[in-house]
Amino acid sequence: MLGAELNLNIIMHARDPIRAVWIIAVIFGGTLPARADFLAVTTLEGTYEQPVDTSSWQPVHIDVGPAGTAVQFKTTKDNDRVVITYSASCFALGFTAYVRANIDGVIASPGVTGKVDFCSVSASGTVLPASRTFSATVPTKGNHRITIEVMGSTNAAIVLGNSSLVVQD
Repeated sequence: MLGAELNLNIIMHARDPIRAVWIIAVIFGGTLPARADFLAVTTLEGTYEQPVDTSSWQPVHIDVGPAGTAVQFKTTKDNDRVVITYSASCFALGFTAYVRANIDGVIASPGVTGKVDFCSVSASGTVLPASRTFSATVPTKGNHRITIEVMGSTNAAIVLGNSSLVVQD
């Protein structure tokens, strides 16, 4: 029994979810289905103020450099289904900030027909972690461009920090 407790303790402290799944498979003697490939991974450290309003979507900084609001990725087959996860610390004092993923001008689900809540902070002013996952079918293989966009209150700003973007197929 001690060995099982030790293995579960290792799983509970694994910071990498893929590693945790592999550990579980080894423990129970199972096999894993085909794994997803990472098409793009980017992080942006530090915090910055992101302008938002209620009438238009604004791209957020997700990479360094002058074109820091977009990340390139490449698919190898037509009609490739991709999964996008965007995470960041977020501070939107007194209103809700919404988020969506935009691939080559096409909005990923959910978010196609409405707004996806990203963060909302009461008057206490606490910065909270936020994460949203989207999916889309990319019709043609090749190079693609993804942006993460936000919307919020009129003439306002949110504070985003320590963000990451992962695109998998």
